[in-house]
Amino acid sequence: MRAILDANGFVGQPIGEAMDKLAKDPRFLFPNDDKGRTDALARYTDLIGKATARSSKDLFLTTPRAKIEVRRVPEFKEAIAPGAYYQPGAMDGSRPGIFFANLRDMNEVPKWSMPTLAYHEGVPGHHWQISIAKELKGVPQFRKVIPFTASGWQNRRGGTTTTRLETSGVCVTSFSARCDW
Repeated sequence: MRAILDANGFVGQPIGEAMDKLAKDPRFLFPNDDKGRTDALARYTDLIGKATARSSKDLFLTTPRAKIEVRRVPEFKEAIAPGAYYQPGAMDGSRPGIFFANLRDMNEVPKWSMPTLAYHEGVPGHHWQISIAKELKGVPQFRKVIPFTASGWQNRRGGTTTTRLETSGVCVTSFSARCDW
């Protein structure tokens, strides 16, 4: 982290201060208007699309059939909603899972933070975690509908990625880093 900050003009500055400045740097922000919001949704969609393609092909043995969409948090609840959240798809597959991004103020959405959020909420995060749990065969129904009950994903890099992701956002973030995303 120190080397990256130093290479970007933050030599010797405490990491916390440098991160605060980076979060406000116009180079890393979308415009705070409709075009900026549209561009941010397109970026999240692209990140999740690429993660889905790569994960399905190279990284995981089990992938969900359920699709995912990216949408803006409805404006009427932006003020009280978190930065992003995931809404599971319908049990029967008639509605995809939805990654909701809060775009109330584009100054709160630095571009460099978007991959972590997309991977945590979308792929291979909560979308896969919850969708795979719903698609399990031979398990009681409560295991399909109560969050955080999937036993884990077997990945192609050797090992199991556990499911309690909400308390460990580092899990998906570090996994994506190991996969060169």
